[in-house]
Amino acid sequence: MPTVNLSNRLAVCSWSVKPASPAELADKLNAIGVPRAQLAFDPLRKGGAWADGVAKLTDLGITVAGAMFEAVGEDYTTLDSIKRTGGIVPDATWPQTFEHFKVMAPMVQRAGVTHVMFHAGFLPHEHGDPEYRKLANRLAQVAAVCADHGLTCCLETGQEEASALLADTRFKILLGE
Repeated sequence: MPTVNLSNRLAVCSWSVKPASPAELADKLNAIGVPRAQLAFDPLRKGGAWADGVAKLTDLGITVAGAMFEAVGEDYTTLDSIKRTGGIVPDATWPQTFEHFKVMAPMVQRAGVTHVMFHAGFLPHEHGDPEYRKLANRLAQVAAVCADHGLTCCLETGQEEASALLADTRFKILLGE
């Protein structure tokens, strides 16, 4: 079987290696031989060492394959904590999360990155659940912000079964697909 070079297809999630700066991220990625990142944009939104982070990474030979948006207050400590705090689900953090998305979308566009990823949160499986329509509307709002900036909006998932996601045409309808 031929060897496949995946270095131009793989990217490391930047927040998984907890870098303090673009230079530290570049060092860590170069150490493992994957010069591509799915870059968390919340640090860029905040500025500091991450101001102009995409340009700094490019200068260091790192390709930013996609941007990741973090919802306010997400806690990945346990499955229960992420179920309560993850993505666009919590009503208490939704307004601030959406404001951050609106700030970061033009930043991503200006940086020349084309894809945005975020964790939608635990979406209800039952279409009759009142949360279902509310969350579909929130997803539509985020997708519209991304579309306004020429970005492809991608959702992180993991708790739903693939067959349920593939069979679920209601979200596609609500999102105008």
